[in-house]
Amino acid sequence: MTTSFDTAAADMKVSAATTGVDGPSVGSPVTTTTISGPIGRAYERFLGMPVLVVLAMMWLAGVTLLGSCALALYMVGSLLISVIAGAL
Repeated sequence: MTTSFDTAAADMKVSAATTGVDGPSVGSPVTTTTISGPIGRAYERFLGMPVLVVLAMMWLAGVTLLGSCALALYMVGSLLISVIAGAL
């Protein structure tokens, strides 16, 4: 029994030769970038913490960034309003 899903999947099969895409060769060397020094070690220790701690810290950093942007926007807006109101 074939379903429409099986038929659609069979229609989508395209070989790498027709697309012109070459896959990675087996045994090809993988280069990684390492950050040496105290910042790299601190970042490595941070990522070694439990997942919930890392997510909580990233959430806190994001909320702080968004809050500071909102505060800056509020300050610029209030400054513009006071300048426009003073000009009238």
